[in-house]
Amino acid sequence: MEGCHIQVDSLSVHLKTENGLLHVLDNISLTAEPGQLVGILGPSGAVKSTLLRTLCGLVQPSGGSLLLDGLSPVQARKMQWIGWIPQYPALLPNRNVLENIRLPLEITGRNPVISLDKILDMVYLSDFRDTYPAQLSGGMQQRVALARALSTHPKLLLMDEPFSALDELLREEMQIEFLRLHSQTKQTVFFVTHSVEEAALMADKIMILSPLPAKAKHTIEISYKSKRDMNLRVSKEYFASVKRIRELLKPKENGH
Repeated sequence: MEGCHIQVDSLSVHLKTENGLLHVLDNISLTAEPGQLVGILGPSGAVKSTLLRTLCGLVQPSGGSLLLDGLSPVQARKMQWIGWIPQYPALLPNRNVLENIRLPLEITGRNPVISLDKILDMVYLSDFRDTYPAQLSGGMQQRVALARALSTHPKLLLMDEPFSALDELLREEMQIEFLRLHSQTKQTVFFVTHSVEEAALMADKIMILSPLPAKAKHTIEISYKSKRDMNLRVSKEYFASVKRIRELLKPKENGH
């Protein structure tokens, strides 16, 4: 599941509204190497989710360019290179775990590159393959959504606040579980979050967006010598990253 190279150059997006065109993304540029985890932070209303929808070809750029291994997002989506994990699992209640995971394959008519048994093992759900969503905890449902996204063998995984609906302890557990899984899949990942701590823990690169029209206010690299696990949360380098991100998120004195 090797990830893809992402090249974003001077990307701008206008969305149609009742009052005309709304300029939501302005001159965004970013490079992501295969397998990188990119966190997207910014104030509410900075249309972080619009950036994800543009990356997967659901929103068309008004200017600039966006390429995934040299392909447009629309072309990459047709190749089934892109997986999406929403904020809520959105599982079908009348389908068991295995059937929910298999759903994208049924829709596309593709065979899994990695066996579904292997994917179930990767997310620790082998013993729950015949269980229905209502019988699962929130964290288990989110793991089903993750397995469903992985079933199509995506090169790019987009996550829109995937752990925000979980309680704090479960959220922390899922962050570590995802990092463990990513160490095996090596996909390129873009994830939206409102949590500085989550971004500092999970991201190799963080893009901080400004208010509308959203610009790339800051782009920072994060490199830990320590292993990204629960112990990282109490390390000096982690606290230094959290402090740095919080300082960059603060508005300037003139309010811009």
